[in-house]
Amino acid sequence: MANEANANAAANYEDMGGDSAWDDTYGLGTVLAVELGLGKPKPLMGRLNNYGGGQCIFEPASKPGELYMWQSEVSEVDRITSPATLADIKQLISTGKISALKLETVVRPTTDVQKAHMTAHLAAL
Repeated sequence: MANEANANAAANYEDMGGDSAWDDTYGLGTVLAVELGLGKPKPLMGRLNNYGGGQCIFEPASKPGELYMWQSEVSEVDRITSPATLADIKQLISTGKISALKLETVVRPTTDVQKAHMTAHLAAL
């Protein structure tokens, strides 16, 4: 049973982009979250397709309990303001109501601030 759970977790991680999205140093989702000042992201659910499109929901290290959606094809991150739980978000998505999510765009800081966030992140690894 534990091996099956581990296999499912690995498959889900790969569906969410795997290391190319979430690697601590070079993952596209990680780099974007860090540059935005959210810290290292913990991917929770989502799907990226072969051409780089899709969405993933993650929880940032700097804001435990908050949920964010990375829209990879436009390289944007939104904070999910409603619903507040992953279970409720999954319920909306499973019933085809993803548009009912309430989102707040995370504004990109200046380039200098983005670089400072990334430098601090890399130094902590």
